[in-house]
Amino acid sequence: MLAACAGPSEEIRRVPSVEKLYSDAHTSMRAGNYLRAERQLRIILSRYPFTDYAAQAHMDMLFVYLQMEDPESLSEEAERFIRENPRHPNIDYVYYMRGMGYYQATRSLLQSLFNIDTARREVGNAEQAFTYFSQLTARFPDSPYAADAERRMIELKERIARYEIYVAQHYLRQGAWVSALQRAHRVLRELQGTQAEIDALIVMDKAYTELGLDDLAENARRILAANAHRAPVIVNRDAD
Repeated sequence: MLAACAGPSEEIRRVPSVEKLYSDAHTSMRAGNYLRAERQLRIILSRYPFTDYAAQAHMDMLFVYLQMEDPESLSEEAERFIRENPRHPNIDYVYYMRGMGYYQATRSLLQSLFNIDTARREVGNAEQAFTYFSQLTARFPDSPYAADAERRMIELKERIARYEIYVAQHYLRQGAWVSALQRAHRVLRELQGTQAEIDALIVMDKAYTELGLDDLAENARRILAANAHRAPVIVNRDAD
């Protein structure tokens, strides 16, 4: 009986305080042991929900997942935080980190462009990052993270446009003129202001000519002539 009564109190004494758990998690983060930090932060979230420590643990988890290069888990954690803490004073940081998770996953996009299947996955990450950064700048235009998000959005837009042109070129080589035109039109319609606009017009000139749509091809050439001072990024303007 005495032993049975003593058991629960012993167990309680073995449970670390939230302060100790949080300190240990940060020690793991500083040491680069992100798997351990994730487990420690999860304990805080399960044992001390709806506390200030839990809110901070959610935000620290975003950083942990960023370092672990796990954008899906980061996004899930961010959405959970937004749902549970919609008026938190640092919620703009959560929106920013959600974009950063997918932005970081685009780092190999330009290196993978010659592998269409790999690049398709990478550009999906770029588009997701662009969407999340857009949400940040729309909802929190005065956020200290907004300017950096806008800068990254410009970069992402250029990357996505280049990808579309690489795919358009692939279709041109295959003689898939309509598919090439679809990619070029997307650049001009959705990715305006990027350097790849000139490449898109060159693709359109070639595809429309091959399709026998001379009026449309001439229109593309006329716009190209009006933008002779702008150089294409990828496509050779003088190519056959």
